[in-house]
Parts: sequence; structure tokens; C-alpha cells
Amino acid sequence: MNAVGIALAVFILVGLTSWVFFDAVDRGKKHAWLWALAVIATVPTGIGPFIVAAVYFFNRNSGVRREVAEGAALRLYLVVATFCTLVLAVVGASTALGIFLAHLVPDNLGVDTYRAPLASAISAGIVGTVLWWGHWRTLNRRVGVCADDGSFRAMFSLRRTELLTAMFLLGAAAALAALVLLEGAVSALIHAQMLGATAHWLPAVAPLIFAGGAALYHYTFYRRAAQSTLAARFHSMPSPPLVNVPQAPQRTAPDGQLTGYVAPTETATVAATPPAAEAAPPPPPIPEPPTPAVPSAGWYPQPDGSMRYWTGKAWTAQVLQPH
Repeated sequence: MNAVGIALAVFILVGLTSWVFFDAVDRGKKHAWLWALAVIATVPTGIGPFIVAAVYFFNRNSGVRREVAEGAALRLYLVVATFCTLVLAVVGASTALGIFLAHLVPDNLGVDTYRAPLASAISAGIVGTVLWWGHWRTLNRRVGVCADDGSFRAMFSLRRTELLTAMFLLGAAAALAALVLLEGAVSALIHAQMLGATAHWLPAVAPLIFAGGAALYHYTFYRRAAQSTLAARFHSMPSPPLVNVPQAPQRTAPDGQLTGYVAPTETATVAATPPAAEAAPPPPPIPEPPTPAVPSAGWYPQPDGSMRYWTGKAWTAQVLQPH
């Protein structure tokens, strides 16, 4: 398989995994990351990831979950497309720079077989960057102008999950690249490797730069003041209701009225009301005190909404206008 075919297969796998993961997060499904991990773990079987995804989407409306807000299809598309194109841009740019650095070693300068994969990697990096930037701006604009509380809460939550996921995965990739680079540099410094072996660890500079830079950008964006304002609006809203929540059985009195919840193994017993108590007349109402003929001194409302002072004998000119 050529470089374009490999890039397409990776893009499909990342898209399928993120589609399952973000849809599970949007619905509040428990262990959303386990579904994504199952998709990745079944890659060696060939068709396994598609079977896992089909099983998930067949059962995604079962069990306890959140009520899905309006615009779920567009919301999910924007988040998945943003994440996938970001991965494509970082992988393409890192691969291109890594190939170039590997062939800067004097022993490899005369080899021309790297030019075709280098061109594919540069193309993937450019296309991924352009597509990511367009989807990223659209996603952030829709989060900022969303007026409906339910849709805003769902979109902000999903976008925040995408931010944190990108920060974690890209940060982990940058950390691993830094370890490889440090190990190779130290080995070359103490002459544990020959100088020509630099081609094995020098390309680690590429993912360190691009993955680390992307993670740092997402972290900086996450800490902006504008995002804090949106987060305050998000936390001020009540959580969406849960659906498919199993209800506890209820017990009823002989007259058909509910008396409370009981466990499934309980036996509810309600004592019958004595007939004498049912026939007893209600107690007489407490008589109200007589209203005084002349009101006491104080402020009293007027027909126009103002308050006027009564001395107990006559009205005064003191008037309070409503605010």
C-alpha cells in the first residue's frame, strides 16, 4: 500500500473511532472511551472496527443516557471533522519533516526513494491544516452565537471534550517523541551509536514540534477569558434530564393512592381506616378576628400604584411613588 492509501486508512480509522467516542459523550453514555478503545483494538481483524461501530450505534439509545439536544447531527459532524483533520495535519506535517530530517544524514543524501512519500506527507499536512482551520472556526463560531440553552450546553460540552482529548493525545505524542530524541542524543553524545545512526532518532524532532505545538495551542485556547465566560454560562444551566432510568416499584393504599416507594422484595401492607374515623365530621373552622372599622395609621396602596400615609383619622399629603 502506498503512502496515500495508508493515510486514507488511518484517516478512516480515526474518523470511525472519534465518531463513536464523541457520540457516546454527547449522549452521556458511561465508559465512552471503552467503545473507542474497542474500535482501535479490533483493527488487526480488518472489518472488526466497523462491526464494533455498528453494535454501538444499534444500542446507543438503550440504557441510561442524557436527553439529546437539537442539532446533534451537525454538532457531531463539526467536532469529529475538526478532530480528524487536526490529526491529519499533525501526522502529515510530522511525517514530512521527519522524512526530510532522516535524509539530511550524509549517508542518505543520495537516496531518491524518499521523495514520493515526502510529497504525500506534505500534501496531507496542507490539506489537513486547511480543513481543520475551516471546521475549527465554524465550530467555535457556532458555540459563541448559540442562543438555545440546550443546544449551547451540548455543543460546549462536546467541544470541550474535543479540546481535552486533543490536548491529551497530542501532548502524549510530543512527550514520547521527546523521550526518543533525548535517548538518541545522549547515545550519540556518549558514542553509544555511530554518527550515521542519527537518522533513527533525529526525525523525532518533527512530532515534538507539531504535536507539541498543537497541544500548546489548544491549551492556550482553553485558558482564554472568552472560554471562561462561556464556561460560566454552561455551569449556570441545569443538566439535561436522563432517559431510560428504571423506576422503583410503588405501593398503593386500598383507596388507590400512592403511599411511597418500596423495594421489589418488600410486601406493602396498609392498615384499613376505621369506619368511625371515615364518618367523623371535619372540625369546625377557626373564626377569623373581626376587621376593625377604622384602619390603623400606616402606609396604604392607592389605585395608581403609589403609597399614601393614613394617620388613623385622615389622609396626609405624604405619597410614595413606585420605583
